[in-house]
Formats: sequence, structure tokens, C-alpha cells
Amino acid sequence: MMKICVIGDSHTAALKRSWSEIASLYPQVSLTFFASRGVTMSNLKVQNESLIPHKEFIRNQMLLTSNGRSEIKDADYDVFLLYGLKCDVCFISRDSFYSEQLLQQLIYDTIKNTASKQLLEKLRKITQKKIWLGHTPLLASSNINDSMGNDAYLLGLESLNVGYYKKMNAELVAQPINTIVKGRYTHERFTIGSRRLSIRDESESEFHEPEDREHMNDEYGKLWLQHFFDIAS
Repeated sequence: MMKICVIGDSHTAALKRSWSEIASLYPQVSLTFFASRGVTMSNLKVQNESLIPHKEFIRNQMLLTSNGRSEIKDADYDVFLLYGLKCDVCFISRDSFYSEQLLQQLIYDTIKNTASKQLLEKLRKITQKKIWLGHTPLLASSNINDSMGNDAYLLGLESLNVGYYKKMNAELVAQPINTIVKGRYTHERFTIGSRRLSIRDESESEFHEPEDREHMNDEYGKLWLQHFFDIAS
């Protein structure tokens, strides 16, 4: 049994909801979610071998999303997954020249001041286990006529891994390629029917506004998890 701790923001709702549908297909995997809207999860405190909330409302949301756990203990999990949390990607064209200094600055600018970086550094104070990261989904676009490939996206992701994440025994995961259009957007069908992260009761999960281009639906969550399990296994 691989026990995975998922720490995230509102984007985690797509994973959490889809996991309830496909969990039976992965009896060898266990997921525990700790999530809150915005970047509040980055405010967790390091205490002994755990990350703990310092405010009651964060504790309450952790209890809700994890089904009863209020702290993240290293001993309880095999690997960790940071999802969303302002984690971003950069795009690097193979046709352009980047000096080493420029490339390092691009990597730094992409990662600095993100909740995901803050949590990664805090996790490293309590564990040496593998940490995976899933970036905030690429914005949705309805224009799928452009034939631009995925090279710039994949090269940017590889550069972030080589330039920073692998040094932290961490790895940034690409979103499923079949969800990407125009090389830098998510197909708009994956935003249809997306729901907000529940912060009080599961029955209160509301739909996002139709014009929301950032949050993805359960179909996307299912594809992302299946893709992740293929990599992590």
C-alpha cells in the first residue's frame, strides 16, 4: 500500500472528488487530503516530525478534507504531493538561446514566493521522502485551432526540475498532455461543471462561475490522478 499525503489549495477539489470515483481501481494506493482555499496551507508550522495548523479555521478545514486528521505526520505517509498552491510553470522555446544566468533567473522568478515552495521547504524539515508537485492547471482556452506543440511547456518543466526541484528530492509533474491545447492552455471542456473546494460540509460544494478558466472538473481530476499514479509507481 502506497500512502500518499496530498496538500493543496482549491484546485485540489478536482482530485478529491474524482478520487472517490476511482479509488476502488487502485486498492494499492491510499490518499489523504489536506486542503484549504487560497494559500493558507502555506502557514502550517513545523513541530517535531509534523506540520500543524496555527489557526483554528485551518485546523477545521484540515479535519474536513482529511476526514478527521488535524496534523501532517511524516510517519503516516510514504510520499507527499503538493498540488496547486501557486505552483507554476515556465515556457522555454528550443529555438531561443538562454544563457545560464537568464535560465536560473527564470527558474527563480517562477518558483519564488509561491506557497508550494514554502511548503516544500517546510516538508524538508520533517521528511526526506519523495515529494511530488502538481502545478496549478494551465488556464483554459476554447480556441483549439492553433497547432503549437507542447515542446516549450515540457522543456520549461524539465528546466524547473533540473534547476531546482530535483535538488530537493522533489519532482514537478506535467499535467496530462491530452488535456493541453495550443501548447500552453487546458481544453475548456475540463472547466465545465467544476466545483469549489468544500470548507464546511461535502454537500455544500458549489459550482464555479461559468467564466472561471482556472479550476478544473472531476474529469480532469481523474485524468490527472491516473497520470500521476503511472509516474509515481
